[in-house]
Amino acid sequence: MGTELKRISLEDFLFMDFRLRKGYEGTGRLLILHLETLREHFASPFRKENGLEVYHDDFAKAASLSEITSDPSITGILSMRFGTVLGCVFLMANGYEIIASDEEIYDSAMKVACKEWGAPELADWFRIHATKNPT
Repeated sequence: MGTELKRISLEDFLFMDFRLRKGYEGTGRLLILHLETLREHFASPFRKENGLEVYHDDFAKAASLSEITSDPSITGILSMRFGTVLGCVFLMANGYEIIASDEEIYDSAMKVACKEWGAPELADWFRIHATKNPT
């Protein structure tokens, strides 16, 4: 059996979101309207139904994190663009390297934020742009 995957915690997300807001807006303010909903979403990549994992590979798990940030009523509009970055951080924390230009990452983030892509399309993007580092 493989190594247990590292998880991105709610605290990790809040810190990253704060740093992004500080850089883009000059303020670290974050309005979270539904903290418990947000907390539940962070468990979603590892969710099981009938004893089986809902997300079958690391890429689907990473993409499911984008759904956390896709609802502005939960985290605010800036965070909608943050879902792709959150998935990248999850993959890098679990031994992957993201092979993509800043422009490609930005484009994928905007497609998620504009709802042109859902989690399945983002998972496919991760499959193309993430390579497992040799251990």
